[in-house]
Amino acid sequence: MGSMENKFYFRNCCMAVLGILCILCTWSCQTAHEEETSPPYEMIHLTRFPISLDFLFRTANPTARNHILDGIRTGRPEASMLFLVPYPNFNHNSHFPATLKWYLYSGGHTPISLSLPSFLEVHGESGKPIKIINGIACYNDVTAILHLSYYIRVELGHCCLTQSLVNQFHAATDIDVFGQQRRAVPIAADAVIGFTHLTSALDFMVQDDTHCNFDRLGLYSYMQNRVNPFFYFSDAVQSQLQGFYQAQLTAMEQSGLYPESRLNRTFDINEGHSFYGTWFYKQGYLQLDADDHPYGWYSFDGCILNIMNLSKTDRNTFWKNCNTGLAIAADILGVFCDAFYPGSIPDYQVIGARYMARCDGNVREGIVRLDNFYANVRPSPLYVKYQFVEGDSATIWDDLLQVDYFSSLGSARGPFSSRKLTYIRMYERND
Repeated sequence: MGSMENKFYFRNCCMAVLGILCILCTWSCQTAHEEETSPPYEMIHLTRFPISLDFLFRTANPTARNHILDGIRTGRPEASMLFLVPYPNFNHNSHFPATLKWYLYSGGHTPISLSLPSFLEVHGESGKPIKIINGIACYNDVTAILHLSYYIRVELGHCCLTQSLVNQFHAATDIDVFGQQRRAVPIAADAVIGFTHLTSALDFMVQDDTHCNFDRLGLYSYMQNRVNPFFYFSDAVQSQLQGFYQAQLTAMEQSGLYPESRLNRTFDINEGHSFYGTWFYKQGYLQLDADDHPYGWYSFDGCILNIMNLSKTDRNTFWKNCNTGLAIAADILGVFCDAFYPGSIPDYQVIGARYMARCDGNVREGIVRLDNFYANVRPSPLYVKYQFVEGDSATIWDDLLQVDYFSSLGSARGPFSSRKLTYIRMYERND
C-alpha cells in the first residue's frame, strides 16, 4: 500500500461490488402512499457485532496490532491499513460521493453471523471460485443482503458465503419477507453464513428505507438509504466497539491527518448557499459516452468532487498539515478531492486530495489554492476558480458549481476559460 500504484489498485478492487450494488439494489425512499400502506416502523438493534472484535482488532496478535497502529500514526490516510474505516468516508477518492459504509479489515477468515433472524439474498456469486474455509466450501467474494425488517437490511460485500446457502438461494422460490414477496432464504439468529475474505475488507452496510441521503425527487442513487451502522447496535455493543476502537482513534489523533474518525458521527458535507458539498459532473469540455458509465453511474476521472468544510472534519484527528508538520493554518478552508476511476476520459488529469487555502472570495465565489495532501497527481501550484450558482432557495438539490483550474493565481483572477466545468448536486447521467 506504500506506492500510488498499489493504492489505486487496492481501491479499484472494490469497483466490482459497486457495480453489483448499483444494478441490483432497487430500494428507494418511501413515498407518501407507501407510508400509508406499510407496517409501522420499528428500530432494529443488533446485540452482537457480526464478526469477532478480537479478530478484527488483532488483540491476540500484539505484533500485528502494533504494526497497524504504527502505520496509522506515521502513514498517510490513503495508505493506512485501518482496522475499521468509519462512516461516511467522504475522502475515499475512488468510492465517491462517499462510501456510506464501514470497511472491516479483518486480515483473515473469521465467521460472520447476525444476532437476529433474517432473510438472505445473494448477489455476485456467478463465476466466483469456491474455496474451503475452516473445512466449509464457500463462494469467494460475494455480496449478501440480510433483511432484518420491512425497512432495514444489512449488506455485506466481499464476504465468503457458504456454498450450501448459495445453493439454497438458487433453489428457493418467493416467500413472505416481512410482508413482501422475495426470493430469499430464512437465516436463524446467530447462524454462521460464511467468513470474512482473506485480503479484502468486509463491506458492512446498513440500509434503512425511511432515510434519504439525496433528494427523494431526484434520480435514483443506490446509496440513497445507507445509514451509519453504529446506531443499529445496542448500547452495550456500541460501548464494546468504542472500547476496541479507542487505540485506533488515539493513533489517528497522534497522526493528525484523518478528516473523519468518530464512529458515532453521521454528517453530510453538502451546505446550502455554499460551494461545500458533493458535486456530480454536468457539462463542460469532457466528452462522455456509454463507456464512461461502466457501472451504470459516473465512473470516470473527475466525475465527482467532494469539497469539505474544515469545520465538518474531526478536529482532534485532523489538525496537522502534512507538508509542514505544523498545525493547520488559519487560511485552510477544508479538503478538496476529485474522483479517481479506471474509466479515465481524455484530457483530464486527476487532482487528488488537497488542502484548500483561501486566496480570494467567499463560499459562493472565489479562488482557492490547492496544496498537496494525498493521492496527488496533477502538478502544483494549482488554483481553482469557482462560482456557486443557486437554484431554488428552498432546496439545495438544483444548485450548480462552476470550476476552472489554473497554474497561477494571476490567471485564476481572470475570466473562466473554455475548460470551465459545471457540476450539480444530484447525479445526472450525461453521455
